Amino acid sequence: MVTKYARIGQISWSDVSKAIELADQLVMTELSGETMQDLANASKYYGCSGYDAAFIYWAKELELQLITSDKRLLAAVQDERVAIDLLKFVESL
Repeated sequence: MVTKYARIGQISWSDVSKAIELADQLVMTELSGETMQDLANASKYYGCSGYDAAFIYWAKELELQLITSDKRLLAAVQDERVAIDLLKFVESL
């Protein structure tokens, strides 16, 4: 996803938005351009990859708790209502 290049400063976040708009016009996808933009915004906000941002976005969108052992992802989210450490989750059962 193009968010990687924005995170490392090779392109602007504005360029990410433009790429999403163009992709939405050219390609039939399961995701709307608006959803793709929301994913890019999540990547920017949390400072993570588009892949990780998708998990965060869908957890919030579906009002589910993301269970992960990815320490960087947990540090980025910092909200146990959204993401919780796998071991902590298992201990709570």
